[in-house]
Amino acid sequence: MEIWEDPAVQSAILDYLESSQLLASFTTMGGVALREGAQCHCSMPERVGSDVLLLCQFDFEERVPFGGAGDQRLRQQGQVHLRLDAVGKVTDAWLCRPNAC
Repeated sequence: MEIWEDPAVQSAILDYLESSQLLASFTTMGGVALREGAQCHCSMPERVGSDVLLLCQFDFEERVPFGGAGDQRLRQQGQVHLRLDAVGKVTDAWLCRPNAC
């Protein structure tokens, strides 16, 4: 198993995306990204020294207020590029447009 496939590392990736507001980049106006239940899958590894660059796709729920109708939940998804160090810690992450990174 590669380090980025470890459930603890995947959870740390999602924690990093949440704390750096990258999950919020994929919400609608007024929506709030919910970390609970989020999932990620990383692929396309490229080794750079002892680090690994990855493309990670993730999905999560977003809570959107709808006034009198109450809050609604929408399923959102996105992708980021990130850099993991040798122990699986995220050291950088960035957004890219499809085919333009």
